[in-house]
Amino acid sequence: MSTCDVRNRARCAARRLGAVVAFGATTLLLAGAAGCGPSDADALVLVEGQVKGGDKALTGGTVIFYPDASKGNTTTHEPRGSIEADGRYKIVTHPHAGAPPGWYKVAVIATEPSDPKNPYSLPRSLIAEKYSKPDESGITLQVRKDMPPGAYDLHLK
Repeated sequence: MSTCDVRNRARCAARRLGAVVAFGATTLLLAGAAGCGPSDADALVLVEGQVKGGDKALTGGTVIFYPDASKGNTTTHEPRGSIEADGRYKIVTHPHAGAPPGWYKVAVIATEPSDPKNPYSLPRSLIAEKYSKPDESGITLQVRKDMPPGAYDLHLK
């Protein structure tokens, strides 16, 4: 005969419910301890700027910030932002706007299909390939609070 026979059903149901509640509470506590809360977003700095190739704004692409460990940035995040039609970008560290403070190497990717009639053709870079590689782009910047307007503008030569 099982320990949850007819006479003990109410007690067994209460025990099961208690176990489910305890499991749920433990899961929520562990998720909070893992950094899923709003405190992550509080440490981010808003970063926005404009990307120009020569004198013209890029009209599309992506800006990617790679943490520069040689300058003490040990974050595991790679913040990034899409370049809009006017060349402006806003960095996001998923799912929040901004980037953790620190030094970054920057890459810029701007491509279009090599065959305008075939959107599935291999992409062709609209800028020098070196800008797509953070170690070769020559662009580094420091993210910190209270930066003046234009501090995060990128000028590709």
